[in-house]
Amino acid sequence: MLFAGYAFATMGSRRRQAHTGGNHRRIIMNQSQIAETLQARLVTLHAEIAALETATTQPLPPKFADQIGDLADMATNESLEVAHIHEAEQIVAALARIERGEYGVCSNCGADIAPARLAALPTATKCIACAA
Repeated sequence: MLFAGYAFATMGSRRRQAHTGGNHRRIIMNQSQIAETLQARLVTLHAEIAALETATTQPLPPKFADQIGDLADMATNESLEVAHIHEAEQIVAALARIERGEYGVCSNCGADIAPARLAALPTATKCIACAA
């Protein structure tokens, strides 16, 4: 899922900082917009999770032939529900990082996460190098 419209700017890089001796600073412009977008997605996910939960708890029809399709649908719905729950957990964690001022910083090495990575995956916790 691509989250477009984020205005990120990063001044310098760890490599440049090592060569130039400093002036490395991260500027994340518009974190409130990121948080709003993530919160809106979280609301959508909660609604979808509730709908999937309802769909997977419906009783099966009495005819065996009808049950086959319903069982396949239930399995699909359960898989989607698990995926949505996982995404919701990642969003909650990203919102907590924004709140703590740790958003956009790699949890492994402490480097800035590339703005393009955050634009594509706003819940990213690791830079490209550490995620590989």
